[in-house]
Amino acid sequence: MTQSFQQFHLPIARTFSTDKKVKEALIVGDNLIVITFQDSQQIVAVNYTLDALWKREVDLHTRDYIYPTLTVREDAQLYSIADINTVRLFSIEGELLFTFLHEVWHSFLGTGCYFQGNSVLFVAPLSESDWLLLVDTRTFQVLHKYKLDGHQEYNYSFHATPSPDTVFLGLAAGQDDTRLFSIQCSNEQLHVTELTDCNDQIFGAFSPSGKEFATAPHYNEGIKVWSFPLGKLIAEISQEQLFEGRDEYPAENEDSLNYKVLYLNDDTLLAITRFGRLLLIKRTTMTCFGELLLEGCKIVPFNFDDALAIEAGQIEDYEGEVSDVQLLPNNSILVNHSDGGLMLYNLEAVI
Repeated sequence: MTQSFQQFHLPIARTFSTDKKVKEALIVGDNLIVITFQDSQQIVAVNYTLDALWKREVDLHTRDYIYPTLTVREDAQLYSIADINTVRLFSIEGELLFTFLHEVWHSFLGTGCYFQGNSVLFVAPLSESDWLLLVDTRTFQVLHKYKLDGHQEYNYSFHATPSPDTVFLGLAAGQDDTRLFSIQCSNEQLHVTELTDCNDQIFGAFSPSGKEFATAPHYNEGIKVWSFPLGKLIAEISQEQLFEGRDEYPAENEDSLNYKVLYLNDDTLLAITRFGRLLLIKRTTMTCFGELLLEGCKIVPFNFDDALAIEAGQIEDYEGEVSDVQLLPNNSILVNHSDGGLMLYNLEAVI
């Protein structure tokens, strides 16, 4: 049975744009967002209303399809850059403090970093295996290392959890597979557990309560909700259920889920689709009840032959202008627009 469905029109609250295209917006915490740009060494810090705070020039170089990853510690006193063959730590003023050398990553692979107190976690390819390392950010000594079971197969990303001594590590091997590990850091030791039930799922976000997390599908499955810290499946919605009755954008090719899902609150999930739609899911019933329509973000129909076919209603597909969506603590969402700018939208009308 088709569920009731509501479209929420959200006006732009604030914007951020420069002559550069935004690559990534890192929500650091304490009213701080750090922005990196495509083909630029500049980073810019803004607050949650997108007012500029400071600028820095940092050493961000892409080589052989290895894209450098910037990570800023929550207190904004340290940042790391992980690139093709090094992980480097800097003071926020740009002073180089530490360099860890490793094998050159294969194309499209690499690692992020994760700051936890006075230590930092990252993955490095060493001695015919990838290793998870814990390094003290005061002495720069390697406190512990853990041998992973892959070597030059995965791109690694860290995800903070509600537990201060636990972090998730996501492994992505392109179109082949994805995996998720839970890492406990205590007494300068690492305890690593693979959440095998989450294989071929892409980590999305934790609920504000911290009792569960959601994943998006790597292939054709639906959105799944897992308990935390056990990682057991507790709810899901298939793509067939999600798109039932969704005929607002008729096309020859059907819409499907993209790789992004997040919580707007404990009872509202937001999923991005391949068409660029922002669908809303009621968590208690796992039913789609609406979508966000954002001012300044169009969903554009196209036909691979010509524009006249579109005018005649022969639409093959749609392409949206939303590149990424993140939830901010001030009850708003931060949107990366495909034109390279950032937009802020308030959620009072929705939640």
